[in-house]
Amino acid sequence: MSLALADLPTGRQAPPEIVRALKEVDPTAELVYMGDRRWDLLRLRPKNDARAKVAFGMLMNAYRACEKGRLAEAGWYRALRFARLLRQGYIVFGRYQLERDPDARIVHEFRRGLWEYTHDRNDQEIEYRWNAKERELERKRAAFGDMDLAREATRAARNRTNFTVNGLKGVA
Repeated sequence: MSLALADLPTGRQAPPEIVRALKEVDPTAELVYMGDRRWDLLRLRPKNDARAKVAFGMLMNAYRACEKGRLAEAGWYRALRFARLLRQGYIVFGRYQLERDPDARIVHEFRRGLWEYTHDRNDQEIEYRWNAKERELERKRAAFGDMDLAREATRAARNRTNFTVNGLKGVA
């Protein structure tokens, strides 16, 4: 599936040889010019509700920015097109700020990024983060299981405490 010119945020397209090379790596890859020298590398993924919500939220933010005068017509148009790409199932795989047209470096980075995504999931980092969450939960469970804290909490709930501030007596 290739994006039609009407689907693109601007009329500018990536060089054909770069598009062909990206399609060899992943047939669903698209390199889209977003304006202001920004190119987004997109991949087609299965649609889901989370991306639909993101697209809707992005449109709402763009609409509010337009109402407040912080976003011009070109920005609104770009936001509409980008939300349409998200709803079609595209995700941003890479974002590039380029002074010139895209070159083979993008293809090389895409190839390397896909390899890392499929082979090197950084399992140790994921396990460390998961264990950190578990440690935090255990700490909270231990605090809730402390009988002294439980007695203090029930005592505080049963016995109301009134605080008075000097100088405010008699003010109603």
